[in-house]
Amino acid sequence: MKWKSPSTFTIAALLVLAIVVFLVLLFQSGGTTPPDIDLPEPINDSISSVDDTALNIVADVTKETVQAVISTLSRVESYYRKMTSTLYSDRGELISDMEVWCQGGKMRIISTTGDEVRNILIDNTDLYIWYTGDSSLYKSQLYNGANDELMGIVSYESIINLEPEKIIDAGHVEFQEESCIFVEYTTGSQSYNYKAYISIATGLLIGDETWDGDSLIYSMVSELPDISTPPNSVFELPANLR
Repeated sequence: MKWKSPSTFTIAALLVLAIVVFLVLLFQSGGTTPPDIDLPEPINDSISSVDDTALNIVADVTKETVQAVISTLSRVESYYRKMTSTLYSDRGELISDMEVWCQGGKMRIISTTGDEVRNILIDNTDLYIWYTGDSSLYKSQLYNGANDELMGIVSYESIINLEPEKIIDAGHVEFQEESCIFVEYTTGSQSYNYKAYISIATGLLIGDETWDGDSLIYSMVSELPDISTPPNSVFELPANLR
């Protein structure tokens, strides 16, 4: 894939990651376990360039360093994006389209699969689920890590906690016009391989695949997010369910 001219936001993120990867490689070369890494303060948009050495270091993200690099990423707090997930089988494809709004501890997900429309509202620690056209409302307390699970995507914190030998491949690639950290891994007793693409600029998972040998059995692709703050009305329950 051809590289597009990076934005200043992406360049700033690349520079931070370059520093992190350099430190990881430095400690590994000395045979010492790398320390916990604290990110520097966010770099502002005044940075307009980054030298080739920094870019080369980021490009050298490997399966040995990728978990440390991913651990430095953080998701943007407010955004709107569209996502499409697909299950593949001998009987065809099952496609789900999602719209996701996020603002701090609030999230709204509208997931459409065929004629079924599922609505999910997360209000800090409260979870609400209802289906369009149905007056029933499900409510419960939110548990840790539920946000990604409710979107049907992998939580990349789980990748950080993998045993290092589960990492198959890793690198710095372009995916969906975004500079991404790529990681391929396996987990559990099944023989599936998983691939994840995490945006450096936003910290969001924008691609997720499950492979059974050479057969793709699941994929998720996200459009580029709009990182402006969504309106508060998006996070309100419908009047008939309040």
